Amino acid sequence: FVLFFSQPNSAYQEGVFFLTVHFPTDYPFKPPKIAFTTKIYHSNINSNGSICLDILRSQWSPALTVSK
Repeated sequence: FVLFFSQPNSAYQEGVFFLTVHFPTDYPFKPPKIAFTTKIYHSNINSNGSICLDILRSQWSPALTVSK
């Protein structure tokens, strides 16, 4: 579980969002799977809550970490 609070002055201001993060056994060579469990409408989040960014798919690098 990850609890995410949105930034002030954003479209999601005062929102509280829950996410799941799954680290595969071959992390950091494969990206983590991150998904919102709270319903959210955003162009980079699909209807299942998965975050659709190249950096979490084809552009992932072992040099990246979740904290970056």
